Amino acid sequence: MSKIKMYFFGGDDTFGLCPSYVRSAKKLNYDIELFDFDREFAQNVRYGKFGKILSTYLTVDAWIHKTNRKFIVRAMKTQPDLILVFTNYHITSGALLFLRSVLPKTKFILVWPDSLANIKQHVLTSAPLYDAVATLSSNSISHFENIGFKKAFWLPLAGDPSIHSATSTEEFDYDVSFVGGWRPEREAAMATIVKNFPEKKIVIHGADWKRFCKDKNLLSLCSGRWLFGQEMANCFSRSRVNVNVIDDTNYPAANMRFFEIPTAGGLELVSACPEMENIFKNRIEVLYFTDEKSLIENIQFVFDNPGEAKRIRTQAKELINREHNYDLRLQSILKYCELI
Repeated sequence: MSKIKMYFFGGDDTFGLCPSYVRSAKKLNYDIELFDFDREFAQNVRYGKFGKILSTYLTVDAWIHKTNRKFIVRAMKTQPDLILVFTNYHITSGALLFLRSVLPKTKFILVWPDSLANIKQHVLTSAPLYDAVATLSSNSISHFENIGFKKAFWLPLAGDPSIHSATSTEEFDYDVSFVGGWRPEREAAMATIVKNFPEKKIVIHGADWKRFCKDKNLLSLCSGRWLFGQEMANCFSRSRVNVNVIDDTNYPAANMRFFEIPTAGGLELVSACPEMENIFKNRIEVLYFTDEKSLIENIQFVFDNPGEAKRIRTQAKELINREHNYDLRLQSILKYCELI
């Protein structure tokens, strides 16, 4: 039996979603190719720095078309069983329509790991040309089908131990950590923690905190840095508790951080996430908060119950390894497409 052939249309930024699926496909010994849209598109951008800036804010059809033509030609040579398109990477309706005409046996799946609020027009236009969309939120399934996708199925994000594993430890650098970009709801949560636990060692990593944060008590705790890969995993592992305030527009789904923290063996205190509450259960694999009172209570619980905190961390990591990693997510797509 020949290997399943897959062609990925996305980016190769190491810490993004597409590379996680690529690594899993290689690990599972599938025949794969990646079309790195960012790199290929950059080769078609003209007018130097001005063109690069222009293409960030405006769609230049000629450059998009040339990039899509490259993908068409390579896909025709590859003859894949499955083409996976990731998020808003700009594959045109024309490219999809042509490929469907010359690759009648190929399955076309859109992997959508984002809020519906972020979907772009070219994705909406191409909806009928996909066999299905794999969406991070079960709540969005009917909405995707209402706008023209033939089918939609739930495919949450997951953990990637290949980039976020860390050695378990009881020696902590910080009592409370937050990793992520500034949002007003995140500032409010961290301000509550600092106010109620002023003696604890707290750190905030991520973009825009020093630019937008209004609470002066938080500014000295902000590193002003993004953390990625092993450095981020080490931060999670070496913090007593890691706060995850999911972006309001992600509701009711989990974000990437939801899985990254336990993958690294960290203890997670996360805002309400209805789609995961029956899978990652409160005080079994994670801690949930819904308001200031429960936020404070859970922080205190961690400090008062180190044994329980260790048990929760361990059980969460075991659940990631057993049921919530990209090897299994990729196999879910292949099963949906009846390729395995």
